[in-house]
Amino acid sequence: MSDIRLLVILSATVVFLACNERAVKTAPISGYKYIVYDDQPGRMAEVGQYVYFQMDIYDDAGKLLQSYRNQKQMPSIQVADITNPLRAKNPLVDVMGALSLEDSVGILIPKDSIPDLPMEYQYVKNLEYRIKVKDILTEEDFQERMIRQREEEEQRAASFKERIPEIEDLAAVTLRAYKEGSLGLEETTGGVKYIIHELGDGDKPQKNWMTTVQYRGMLVSDGSVFDSSFEKGRGYTFRIETGNAIRGWHEAIPNFPVGTKASIFIPSELGYGSRGFPPDIPANAELYFYVEVEDSFY
Repeated sequence: MSDIRLLVILSATVVFLACNERAVKTAPISGYKYIVYDDQPGRMAEVGQYVYFQMDIYDDAGKLLQSYRNQKQMPSIQVADITNPLRAKNPLVDVMGALSLEDSVGILIPKDSIPDLPMEYQYVKNLEYRIKVKDILTEEDFQERMIRQREEEEQRAASFKERIPEIEDLAAVTLRAYKEGSLGLEETTGGVKYIIHELGDGDKPQKNWMTTVQYRGMLVSDGSVFDSSFEKGRGYTFRIETGNAIRGWHEAIPNFPVGTKASIFIPSELGYGSRGFPPDIPANAELYFYVEVEDSFY
């Protein structure tokens, strides 16, 4: 599922939903209804300031569908002026201007307001975006935080690039041993073969968990590299079993706790199949990935 698609909320008329006697309010510009769970007397964000928040997404029955509580960087929204057209289009922006630090509310979003809603969520009438305000920053403080985060990301990217020669050597040796049949491989039920080079001590990714993986992808046939996150300096993040990744990844990655370094060999039917992925991946290609599981959370 595309998580961005659920975050980008379009304007629509909301059908009122009974909320067990909790206070229900209407966003002043967008007109969306929201449930007040916790109303604290703390300071409210001013126009131009940035609100950091935790967010969970629930269905009508109160079942948790997605959570963003444990991601490394908390999402934020800038409070817009009431006359700003952006505020009328996005109820998250609209509601944030009415909340104080540690307030918690649930914004009710009708199914019809979300384009291309995945089939697994077609049973709902409304999705509830439940948010809790965790921090409020001025423009100056926000920019300082962004600079620090950018510097940290640049340092991490540089450290990954420094390891490229080491990773190239390990991948080459592993692929050669695989072709010679000298690797002690394990295999998933779907047919993905893998070997763990270093076992991590973190959580194992579960269904619907967001997982970030560093990788180097090669063709088994000739060892040519078709993609690598190490040169880019950042891993690829996807949702286990439902996210945008080839089936072989969904089969293999849940076997690896966070911190694991492994090699996986993916048959064509669990990769890009008879179509391939031109121009770098031909039809019916068996794929080899060296992977490092960097993070996973629900």
